[in-house]
Amino acid sequence: MKKKFLALLTGLSLLWSSVPFPVCADHHEIISSQYDNIFWTLENHVLTISGEGEIHSQKNALPDWLAYSDEIEEIIIEEGITSAQYRAFAELPNLESITFPATFEQLGTEALFNDRDLEEINGLEYVHYFDFRCLSNTEYTEKHPFIINDDILYYAEGTDLTVPDGVKVIAPFAFGNLTAYETTSKKAFTEIPYYDIVLPEGLETIQRYAFAFSSRLCHVNIPESVQTIGDYAFFSCPNLETVTLSENCTEIGNFAFFNCRLLENFNAENSSMNMGFRSCGYNADWDTILKDRATQKGIDLTLPKYANLLHQIENADTETLVNYDELADWTQLHYKTTQSFREIAEGEYTDELSDSVQKSSEIIIHGYIGSTVKQYADDNRLKFISSDDILIGDVTLDGKLNIIDVLTMNEWSMGLVEFSERQVLASDFDQNGIFTDNDTMKLLRHLVGLT
Repeated sequence: MKKKFLALLTGLSLLWSSVPFPVCADHHEIISSQYDNIFWTLENHVLTISGEGEIHSQKNALPDWLAYSDEIEEIIIEEGITSAQYRAFAELPNLESITFPATFEQLGTEALFNDRDLEEINGLEYVHYFDFRCLSNTEYTEKHPFIINDDILYYAEGTDLTVPDGVKVIAPFAFGNLTAYETTSKKAFTEIPYYDIVLPEGLETIQRYAFAFSSRLCHVNIPESVQTIGDYAFFSCPNLETVTLSENCTEIGNFAFFNCRLLENFNAENSSMNMGFRSCGYNADWDTILKDRATQKGIDLTLPKYANLLHQIENADTETLVNYDELADWTQLHYKTTQSFREIAEGEYTDELSDSVQKSSEIIIHGYIGSTVKQYADDNRLKFISSDDILIGDVTLDGKLNIIDVLTMNEWSMGLVEFSERQVLASDFDQNGIFTDNDTMKLLRHLVGLT
């Protein structure tokens, strides 16, 4: 009987130790608990975490220290912890500092999201994987818009998106924060402006998912030094319009530019570039998937209160969403839709969703006759224009460069004349993938011998 009593007492003590409880010590409160294989204490507003392995966290099973979110001002993670997953430290309004140990490698999706007072991060050099929006809306990223270590850009956020010189690799999800809206509070959304991103010469690799789901990305220059672009690198960037790849680019991965709905010109100069499966020229039907996901979530889009939301969905437009409930519903649907796009790209979709994958009727592939790019266009029955006989700057298509080309460019920029697809390609004198007034000026300088 005595042994049974002791066993029962031991069991109760173990159960009690897994529940957070306050202990009075030296006139201040100590809160402690065990979360999976992780042990933590909260004392004097300092959350200390110890144990082995990753801090597990998911939507319906968040860490229990979040119940004390208003009390946490500093976080110290001790040796042995390797990662913090989904929203493990998100929405801590008073958090100012966090310290990572040498064993820490990964910040999961939205791990420190919306910790607006967070300004000090120690041990960040140990982290080598930054997942989607893991540091969004923090004071730290306002002051440090780029997180770079060993020539690798791991994270970027802000409005000045001119990447510093010296970066050779862009890591997964580095630019995964350029979404249509950011949360400024639990009851408000702020629209983020469209972005142009300037990448430095010397950049060599753009890794998988580097720019994925960047809905506000319109234009990005891809330097001549870039050699490889990974799988899904620009996956579902719906406002990206033009891509130009130099002869140094030897490979673009599977679905690299999948679902770039406004992509009209894809220019590739390397005749033997390896183009992955559905690397460009394919979209997913946004309307169909959104409506399907709305039905699955029990949202009846025929109800009057969803009239405006339905209008935006059908017009693929979020510009006029002003009501919080509409924005919240849109955000949920957008999240589900991006998940569906990923399933579609990775071949895990149902027969119903597979019907939503369509070839782009707008995209034009530019390359050389006999190239792998031409073969890709033929295999996928996409429009192709040969670059073999195009003289860059010769917008009159008369085979020579003169002042008439300059005047014609100027007329086109003012909307006085229309250009054919071949003329548009020839107008890009500086070969950065987009026509601007700089092309006209550079052609003029070339003609008068200044370049």
